[in-house]
Amino acid sequence: MVLSTRWLASTLALMLAIVMVAGCGDDEVPVAPLATGTIVISQSPGDLEGAGWSLAGPEDETGTGGVLLENMPIGLYTVTWSDVAGWDAPGAITRELAAGGLLTFTGTYLTDEVLVRILPGIYAMGSPAEEPGRGDDEVQHEVELTRGFYISKYLVTEQWWNSVMDGEPTTSRRPQTFVSFDMAVEFCNALSRREGLTPAYSIHGPDGDVTWNQAADGYRLPTEAEWEYACRAGSTTAFANGPITHFYCEPQDVNLDAMGWYCGNRAYDEGPAEVSHKQPNAWDLYDMHGNVWEWVWDGYRADYENLAPVDPVHNVGSGANRVVRGGNWFYAARFCRSADRSSGAPGYDLYYYGLRPVRSDLSPVAGSGSWQRSTENGGR
Repeated sequence: MVLSTRWLASTLALMLAIVMVAGCGDDEVPVAPLATGTIVISQSPGDLEGAGWSLAGPEDETGTGGVLLENMPIGLYTVTWSDVAGWDAPGAITRELAAGGLLTFTGTYLTDEVLVRILPGIYAMGSPAEEPGRGDDEVQHEVELTRGFYISKYLVTEQWWNSVMDGEPTTSRRPQTFVSFDMAVEFCNALSRREGLTPAYSIHGPDGDVTWNQAADGYRLPTEAEWEYACRAGSTTAFANGPITHFYCEPQDVNLDAMGWYCGNRAYDEGPAEVSHKQPNAWDLYDMHGNVWEWVWDGYRADYENLAPVDPVHNVGSGANRVVRGGNWFYAARFCRSADRSSGAPGYDLYYYGLRPVRSDLSPVAGSGSWQRSTENGGR
């Protein structure tokens, strides 16, 4: 007689069940063991109003703050975090819980206004003669910065701008655009006053008629040397993560694509992208390459290598062009390099102009080094 495989499997299962029941006492009910583990969810800040999380997997949960979940079934779990106005929500995380395992999900909300402390240092400003796509005004030269500074991790967003300048409330994390140099210094002063700091600028009139009080503790624009120092974050290549391989929009430059928005990965009519969706540089600064051009304090001069080698700054009067750095979302890769330089009239409020504020580090100078940074955030 030929027996089917399915019949044999069913018979064996029945015999096993009979044996298991026979081995139980009158009050015992056989229960198959359930494989479980523990999940820890940590949210920072823990008391952030409106923040919360959702856990999806073999068993779903929702909550806020930190929590310990025991006896959770094993399998894949995904945590997503709710959006909170004015904060950068953590990204979704997917991980697998093993039997008897401990799985930890940590989500940190960041404000638009997080600052990174940059320590003094010495670096090679400009580009080497052999760098593809370089301009004639990028002569490489050594620069020493004897004072540290605090720089925003992010471009100023529409949400941040409107909250400071009394605009219509918004949660938009796109960079604020149509910003002229004149508007940028006004924003810095308004932000300083809001936080009880001494404004860095005395604004005498339009068209860049501004003086800078370097002893002030308020917000300001970076100098050109400070901007490139922060952009490079210790690198010596065209981009903070490697060399440039393609000058224009196509074919795509793999290094720039990882760090910034430019014509190779974004169309003109899409506009600038929300901040912090590309990789940060080694000093945790986002969108230094592409997205929108950033105003700096310095007036433009082609021979900037002839400025003072220590803490260089090119102060100019009303009407003189000011430097912008970083490139934008619809320009070619060559214009998004660390060393690229461009400029505009101080009254120009164009679609692709934005800003990233800094504050001077006025603490006593303890000595400088080459390519240093602090992991400390804050300073406000």
